[in-house]
Amino acid sequence: MLADSHRPARYVLFVEPSSSGVALIRACVAMGLRPVLLTAHSDDRMLSDDIHKLAAQVIVADTARDADAIAAVQAFHHRMPLAAVVPGFEYFVPLAARIAAALGLPGLPTDKVDNVRYKHLMRQVVAAAGLRSPRFATVDSVEAGLQAASGVGFPLVVKPVGWSGSLFVSRVDDLDALRACLHDIFTTPFSEYGIAPPRQAIIEEYLTGKEFSVEGYVFRNKTEIVSVTEKFLGQEPYFVEVGHITPTPMEEAQRARIESYVVAVAAALEINIGPFHCEIRDSDQGPVLIEIGARLAGDHICDLILYSTGIDLYKITIAAFMDEPQLLSSHAQRLRQNFSGIRYFVRQGITSYQQSVGFHELTGLEGFTESAIQIHPGDTVPPGTNSLGRLGYVICTQPVYTSLRLTLEEADRRVQFIVASQQAQPADTSQKRTIQ
Repeated sequence: MLADSHRPARYVLFVEPSSSGVALIRACVAMGLRPVLLTAHSDDRMLSDDIHKLAAQVIVADTARDADAIAAVQAFHHRMPLAAVVPGFEYFVPLAARIAAALGLPGLPTDKVDNVRYKHLMRQVVAAAGLRSPRFATVDSVEAGLQAASGVGFPLVVKPVGWSGSLFVSRVDDLDALRACLHDIFTTPFSEYGIAPPRQAIIEEYLTGKEFSVEGYVFRNKTEIVSVTEKFLGQEPYFVEVGHITPTPMEEAQRARIESYVVAVAAALEINIGPFHCEIRDSDQGPVLIEIGARLAGDHICDLILYSTGIDLYKITIAAFMDEPQLLSSHAQRLRQNFSGIRYFVRQGITSYQQSVGFHELTGLEGFTESAIQIHPGDTVPPGTNSLGRLGYVICTQPVYTSLRLTLEEADRRVQFIVASQQAQPADTSQKRTIQ
């Protein structure tokens, strides 16, 4: 769909869109642009029919092989010039940068882009820049991890260097727990989006303090902070994100300290264009990096920002990679000042359920915005140790932070997932109310 029938079509490439990347495609269509999808269209890179219908064109190539993907896009670009290249998921941020460079389009620096993809490289760069960073060690075997633990100190956090969604991320308090976690990372068969992440892990200092994420973007080397988001985590030793509220109320001095630190982190990693999602912990000693991604946040955080402020990070992302300042600024205006939050439903110990109770009634909550069931009755429920085990969510938007927080907590109490056979009202699968 074109905004102006007399204007030549402009095509924007999205590399393996998933999660927030799917919303990017819808934003592209709404902007009067033509989305082009690069996908292997196989395994867990299979795109739904609904996404295919939104696409102006689809390029099928193995996105786990950079050379094949770049060649396929170059051939397409020769016939139908692309205006921008946008990563559709964290794993494909480096590939998107390399495609953009091959086409002469704006993108992240190809010699630095792996630093925002792999956590151990990220740690090295941030520490070398003199920014506050936890003690850490990169290991490639159980034995190496056990030897490095004394230099980090317990408790510590173990995480794979290249996986997402908090998979295999855990706090450990002793050598036995560390041995078990590292064994899982190094031996569990695992592949996502056609990519087998490196069999490396980092063990790092356990950070104290409240956790936040900072959403922003870089355009023409100027960093803009859009929002500081409060994060709510499940019970340790895991770090499952069970909720977010944005913007989070805090004193201006704290906000300025956090924003200044994040700007410095983005500069050290040479994020020179596009969005970023930065996770930190803030303590009495100041903010310290958990990790940063040169891509949009997941978990509907960009939707929360849109609902609460009117700032559209999806459209900002596209405009940034197109290098169009007027288009970008038109979507960066703060139109309202509300608070928007999401609560995920996590129920430890449930492996499957028959029905849900209370989900349908969530539409009556104050400020109800949308909700969805993500794991349906009869489906296997993964352990609630990472994001895959979240059964569903609700989003509400209100003018008062404290009221919103209470509403989200009440929503979590209302929804029950029934394992034994009993009378219950079936859950709707999707509900949404538009915020004007």
